[in-house]
Amino acid sequence: MHTLHFLAAAAAMLIPVLHAQDRDPAPRELVRDLALPLHPEEDPATGQVALWGLRQRYKLAVDDAAQLWVARSDRSAADRFGWRTTSIRSGERELTVDTAAQPRITGPYRAELRRGGVTEIYELRDDGLEQSFLLTAPTEMDVTIIGALDTDLVAHARPPEHAPVDFLDADGEVVIRYGAAVAIDSAQRRLPLRTSVAAGHLSIHVPGAWLRQAAWPVLVDPLIGTATTIALTMAPITKVAIERDDVSTSSNVAVFFQAGFTAGDPDVFMALCDDDFRNAVIVFGSATAERQTSPDIAFVAGAGRWVAVWEHSASTVTGESVRFHLHDRSHRYQTSNVTQLVAPSFARQRRPVVGGSRWSVTVDTDALIVCESEPAGTTGNTSGTSVWATRIDATDGFQYAAVRLAGPGALLPRDAEAPAVSKDRGIASWIVAWQQHDPTLSPRWTVLAKRVAGDGTVGAGQLAVALPPGNEHLIAPRVDGRHARYVITFGTAPYSAGGTPPGGDECTAIHAQRFTWSDGASGPVIVTPARRLTHASQRVLRQGALSHDTLGQDHWGLTWSTDLGALGGYLSFAVVGDDAEFRDQHLLPPSGAMSAGVTYDDDHDCFQIGYADPADSPARVHGLRWGWPTQAAPSPYGTGCSPAVISTTSSWRAGDRPANVLLTGAPAQVQALLLVSADDTLLPLDPYGLTGCDLLVDLVPTAYLGSIATVTDSNGRAEVMVPLPSRLPDFDAHLQFVHPTRSGSNAFALTRGLLAPIR
Repeated sequence: MHTLHFLAAAAAMLIPVLHAQDRDPAPRELVRDLALPLHPEEDPATGQVALWGLRQRYKLAVDDAAQLWVARSDRSAADRFGWRTTSIRSGERELTVDTAAQPRITGPYRAELRRGGVTEIYELRDDGLEQSFLLTAPTEMDVTIIGALDTDLVAHARPPEHAPVDFLDADGEVVIRYGAAVAIDSAQRRLPLRTSVAAGHLSIHVPGAWLRQAAWPVLVDPLIGTATTIALTMAPITKVAIERDDVSTSSNVAVFFQAGFTAGDPDVFMALCDDDFRNAVIVFGSATAERQTSPDIAFVAGAGRWVAVWEHSASTVTGESVRFHLHDRSHRYQTSNVTQLVAPSFARQRRPVVGGSRWSVTVDTDALIVCESEPAGTTGNTSGTSVWATRIDATDGFQYAAVRLAGPGALLPRDAEAPAVSKDRGIASWIVAWQQHDPTLSPRWTVLAKRVAGDGTVGAGQLAVALPPGNEHLIAPRVDGRHARYVITFGTAPYSAGGTPPGGDECTAIHAQRFTWSDGASGPVIVTPARRLTHASQRVLRQGALSHDTLGQDHWGLTWSTDLGALGGYLSFAVVGDDAEFRDQHLLPPSGAMSAGVTYDDDHDCFQIGYADPADSPARVHGLRWGWPTQAAPSPYGTGCSPAVISTTSSWRAGDRPANVLLTGAPAQVQALLLVSADDTLLPLDPYGLTGCDLLVDLVPTAYLGSIATVTDSNGRAEVMVPLPSRLPDFDAHLQFVHPTRSGSNAFALTRGLLAPIR
């Protein structure tokens, strides 16, 4: 019979100090000073190709013209400046024979367009974009360079003069300063040039008298800079996703994040770094003229590739779409392949997530991209939104047929949104979760989940998360785990009769539930009821990410933010154990509320957290590692009066699944009792008729935790499972078996003690 009051006793021992942390507690700067070398990028929707490059304060696109966007952290839209060369004349003779020239890359941050006798050059520099014109055909006539301006900024008309041209925004602030041009010949002689503005065109004038004396070729060199009178910095990094390649040992952590030129013009970037967040390098970026949000990333061991996904929001009627990038493991050079996910007919695709397979023994090469799909012409919280899953082959990007997991389509009111997917399916299935409501049945949102096998088939059964009855929506799920062991977290938000369902993922509480779901099972098995992890009086909480401990497979790390509006906010990281209860909780260093990504490092047995501090200028990404405290292995102590042996094969971490205590070499088919205490003792039992026996665990009420009864099998073996709740302090458990004897003078015998440090 079980008499162990372990849980109650342990709870009484709790102290408000968290478990110790002993692995790299200081954050490390991972990415800063964002820059993307020039690279060709094809728009999957139109097939058009341009060269794109980025510096911290601006980005550039070059095809047969140039478009410049300037970072403005104080604006919802970027300021844009466009130049298209329309004419370069020597007297009445046109020097440019090809105004539609294609650009070519001649350096990491340098592009050239060759137009007959003139080469147009763009070079991205820290202090601004340098535009220059190399004149190679000698002439004695005046040369005039004319460019058509395509910008929402305003430059006042003026006659030719040697002075910069200021481009102003609607508030009259100078945003871009087109520098005063200068001509430089091959002998390094320089001549200030006059620039004029009229009718949407800018002209640079080079006098023939100077050209007749020049050493050819001649360079005409204005600098397109950014003004210093306003804040020209990128908007904060607003979402960070992080994943790990468990096979490689360097450049094996990928951070995929969203950084905005403005709040309304974000781009996505991918960096690779080592386990300690050192040696970070940007290996991919998509810096287009349109919104790119919701970055997520997974690794596929069988293909040796990363799969990065994001939402692309076009300004045209095509609306939102999902795009993905494939990147070879440990490849530290920039690549630019982008593929658009095939969408159901007449649908928008939003909020993608991706699951992979980090397990090195699998040869499977597939990833699973999950997103919500809305009828064309609608966005946001609309009826008829569905959740779809598309399996892709990470070796070549091949897309299998998409499968609808939830939502009946546009004609019925059911709404399924905000999907989540487990990151590492191993050799089993992915679990896909989402939020859903059906106003014909109940206007409240609930959280559901299905199992998707490696071949893309949807398993039987469905997980429906349940809470005790209450007026709450269940929203914004996250799910992770593998090999049948999972945790799902979700938020709750207040429900009011007649009110509309929540359109965002802000919540008043975050809950967690443990479940198992094997490939052969008809449905999930709930291990723990849904437990509330944290709560607030208002909708100020927002979930970040969830990651499974892939080594011990008993813990999950999660992040969330608390947004206090004008008062600021903060980021939290916590670990929940096998019972879905908090084991640890920590505040991350940022001074504002943003999301943080989390993954697991199975080589160093620690969680890796990637996050951004909105107070940083320039914007940057930080990395932080959380590891387990130092823990000695269980060990025997003292002397027993029994030939039987007490042992364990468990790790005895707080929050682990129940730990085993083994009794071997005892008499067969006898009842044994395991004594558990928080302290040891050495009490000879000779006065009590047990000659030569010692009690090694302390039975005083302040230390004694209880006992568990068991029966040995025909081989004299028994196994007892000791619960290890997450909410335990650091302490040393002392255990000892007592069992009847079948020979000798003593009626009972005691084993040696077993010391099991719990951390």
